[in-house]
Amino acid sequence: MNKYWRPLGGVETHAMAVAAHLESLGHEVVPFAMMEENTLETPFSDYFPSEVDFRVTSLKSGLRSVERAAFSSETRKKLRALLADQSIDAAYVVHVYHQLGTVVLNMLADAKIPTVLSIHDYKVACSNYRLFSERTQSICTRCLDHRSGFLWAPIAEGCWSGSRAAGAALVLESTATRLRRSYSKPGAVITTNSLQDRSAIAAGVDPASLFRIPHPVALMDDRPDSAGSQFLVIARLVPEKGVDTAIRAAALSGHPLVIVGDGRESESLRALASDLRAPVEFTGALTLAQTRAKLRAARALIVPSVWHEVSPLVVYDAIAADVPVIGSEVGGVSDLLADGRGYLVPPTSVVDLARAMEQVSNDPEEARHHSQRARAFAEANWSPQVWATRLAEAFSHAGAGQL
Repeated sequence: MNKYWRPLGGVETHAMAVAAHLESLGHEVVPFAMMEENTLETPFSDYFPSEVDFRVTSLKSGLRSVERAAFSSETRKKLRALLADQSIDAAYVVHVYHQLGTVVLNMLADAKIPTVLSIHDYKVACSNYRLFSERTQSICTRCLDHRSGFLWAPIAEGCWSGSRAAGAALVLESTATRLRRSYSKPGAVITTNSLQDRSAIAAGVDPASLFRIPHPVALMDDRPDSAGSQFLVIARLVPEKGVDTAIRAAALSGHPLVIVGDGRESESLRALASDLRAPVEFTGALTLAQTRAKLRAARALIVPSVWHEVSPLVVYDAIAADVPVIGSEVGGVSDLLADGRGYLVPPTSVVDLARAMEQVSNDPEEARHHSQRARAFAEANWSPQVWATRLAEAFSHAGAGQL
């Protein structure tokens, strides 16, 4: 189960990788998602609830979105039909809030279907899922820090589009989820960082049910000693990714920067680079192959996020490609780059990021040492074999038996 059944972002990449892995073991995978125009073809699409858009443009669409998130009447109907028609032995649930509704966790528990919940953000404890306020453009942990925060913080903070009305909708959704105790229903809950563990426990998840399973990393060959001269950012061009900090650091340090990606901040970021006369190249969105070629040739990857990134795939890709990583000391980035596996800098600090870029440029041997340490750790802890074993353990703990 995932809200989208199409290539979109890291969560969908993960969901489809799990589906492919299960199919490789001989299991039949039955997807359950929201029906969109570009949803991938599947024989089970008749069971998919219709599309809803949470960036609402009218009162009618807003009310429909709130109903889906909190009460999920169509989702309930469709899932009941699916469970009546198909014999389901286990469920793997990824992101279902908003577009499907967390009530699916209760329905699976009522049907006595062993369920593994895999979380890839902070929705379990944060109503807007990112621990980030769109109003202030900064990290916000009020829902996590206060036991009753989910009842008032989204309204007080206006964390979704700066709207108190949107905050009220989030409160309704969170309250319904808490009253149903939805997040306590799965038999196993997969996380990828320590802040997610804290969030899950705050939402009522039994600590004994938590499984920390980072993404699998298949290492490429070591790079030649000579690295490229350009630093690289691969990101959606949205405020929480902190791309403006990287542009300012490039202007301050004078080191060339390539930005791969697109998004609603594209125009303003290009204007910023022009105003600062920063040595920045924007490529727009590239294919996966083109992006990986840029990464392999980069001096280092920069992850300048200003929110608590969960476990960004681009960091795993850099480690696999033997590329050093400079990352903001936030969320899962801190976990991934700990113990000398990369360079950690305070989020939004232009000076510290520029200094790290200078350090990588002036001491390539140290940068290579960081990359090699990350690769050794990945081989021991994040290999596809370790990932598959841990996934099987989670299913077994949930009551699904052996994969």
